[in-house]
Amino acid sequence: MHPKNLRGGKMTRPVMFLITLLPALAVAQLDTLWLRTIDGGPGLEDVFSDMVVDDSGFVYITGATATASLTTDIFVRKYRPDGTVVWTATYNGRANQDDSASALVVDSLGNVFVCGWTMDTLMDMDMITIKYSPTGQLLWAKRWFRAVNRDDAAHALALDQQGRVIVTGYCSDASYNIDYCTICYNAQTGDTVWVRYYNRTPENDEDIPYALCIDDSSNIYVTGTSYDDGTDYDITTIRYRPNGTQTWLRRKNNWPWVGDDYGLKIAFDPTTRSVLVAGTVWDDNQDYNYFTMKYRATNGDSLWYRTYNRYPANNEDLLTALALDPAGNVFVTGTSFDDVTDYDIATVSYTASGMPRWTQRYDADGFEDTGAEITVDSLSQIFVLGTGESRINRMDMTILKYDNAGNPLYVWSWDNPAVHREDWGYRIAVHSPKYIFAAGTTTDDTANQDLLLMKLYEVLHDFAVRTLLTPESLYISDTLFPMAVISNLAINPDSCRAYLKIEPGPYLDSSWLVLTPGAFDTVQFALLLADTTGVITVTCWVNLAADERRFNDTLIRTVIVWQETTGLAENRPADTRLVVTITPNPIRTQAQINFSLPPEPAVTLRLFDRTGALVQQFPIQTVNGRTRFRLDLKNLPAGVYFLKADRVDVPLNAKVVIQH
Repeated sequence: MHPKNLRGGKMTRPVMFLITLLPALAVAQLDTLWLRTIDGGPGLEDVFSDMVVDDSGFVYITGATATASLTTDIFVRKYRPDGTVVWTATYNGRANQDDSASALVVDSLGNVFVCGWTMDTLMDMDMITIKYSPTGQLLWAKRWFRAVNRDDAAHALALDQQGRVIVTGYCSDASYNIDYCTICYNAQTGDTVWVRYYNRTPENDEDIPYALCIDDSSNIYVTGTSYDDGTDYDITTIRYRPNGTQTWLRRKNNWPWVGDDYGLKIAFDPTTRSVLVAGTVWDDNQDYNYFTMKYRATNGDSLWYRTYNRYPANNEDLLTALALDPAGNVFVTGTSFDDVTDYDIATVSYTASGMPRWTQRYDADGFEDTGAEITVDSLSQIFVLGTGESRINRMDMTILKYDNAGNPLYVWSWDNPAVHREDWGYRIAVHSPKYIFAAGTTTDDTANQDLLLMKLYEVLHDFAVRTLLTPESLYISDTLFPMAVISNLAINPDSCRAYLKIEPGPYLDSSWLVLTPGAFDTVQFALLLADTTGVITVTCWVNLAADERRFNDTLIRTVIVWQETTGLAENRPADTRLVVTITPNPIRTQAQINFSLPPEPAVTLRLFDRTGALVQQFPIQTVNGRTRFRLDLKNLPAGVYFLKADRVDVPLNAKVVIQH
């Protein structure tokens, strides 16, 4: 067979493709180096608490794993950078009942400190702080309780500059009054240096800390929530000197609205010598809003505060995480309700002076999406880890990356392919600009949660042939329009040549591509006239010199060329298939539609949104079954739509994505 390369002259019958829509391609700038799951036992629930990556790339994970006796033990494991296990430690309290970790830190020598709670023999909870050596040996474990047969639990811990570990949590007194409890231990010996309680009087009600941080002079800052008879729960932040002396205390109520306000995260900013507190506050719409506040570190003066509410939804906006960059810019994330897209991952940035910089919202598929953690890498890029809910896979671990100005760089999600259930992301860390660690939980085949840890890497250079657009067959003397969709699935802009070869015969064409990260292009190669029958092989490949993933560089398709039948008793069957191409897709404002539908002269295309509501329709008159027109969608909101035909003999159901 000897196809001809047609670049001009008389054209014969063109062969179009069956609904060759350009899909919204999944961006994959991240790839998995290794993945580990931890299962305490079949049919048992395991709980994730925290993850830390040290300067050498070793990873530490903690939580609670289930036991055969249906209780839980504190679980700690250390991994090498290659994903192999260094050591595993579990802690079972003296009551042989439930024990759970809350947080973990690692010192410069590789010693590991874990805090949480342990059940006592009297079936009450005690605060617990544990130290392990770099090789996983238990060095000491310290319980703390304020009153017998009451509940106490540690929520957070940090290391100061004086070789001490500071733990905060809550303790109950004999009257069931719950107070802030902050403890300073000698990190070497575990001896108690000092203990400080905070109780709001005369209420003597609930005072619960959730987070702490330490500045470069070993001053300690604790935040949480504290009950007041007049204002309900207030965000309450306390500063202690290294010797435990309280230097200031600030309460913040979202006045004039009386409701529950919570301080959930706290961070010290060395650039501005200030403390950032983030959480949620109650407002006049009877819902929660993001809340971010900045105090002067030395005296607790309020510098500014900001709230974030999705308007006009005026529903729940729940902050979960806080991060700072070296310039003092502030980043918060969480989950925020929208009337159309339900709960979205909403990320907000402020300047060091509290001016809003940008807001980005992410919706996976119109369901509940949650941001759990946020971090800033050495290049001041922002990574958000959370969970996105989709129609097919339910809950998927999701990573969003933004540049410092808030421009989205990529979205990556992970679904456990064995079960397609719930996969939650809780902690993220970036080690060097290339490697990313993510941890959370995944549902196993017994519908129970296991701990999940993975190491990912950002792909620097990767072009992929995503789709090769060719028909399954054509008739002799037909004209073929070979096209390919080629994507840049890396984090760097790149350029290379894409090739298309058709065999047997001399056909070879190429095109030069320049693509930004995450971008794609639909390349139309030179036309082909098939002049003999048989099977032809179409091969498309890219030739990027530094490509890191060669497996996606090439696609091959076969096409059958049929003999035209000219006998009296046989005619070529009428082709009633609606043949559509839409470019570009995703669409920002307008797209061009080309289609072929012989022999009927007319068809109406209808555009539906994801709820099934008709939003637009396009009556089309064809000439010899073919037409071309502009599709103007700039006035429609961004989202996923479906294009269908009004004729029952036309099985068209094509997805159109609008991105403004």
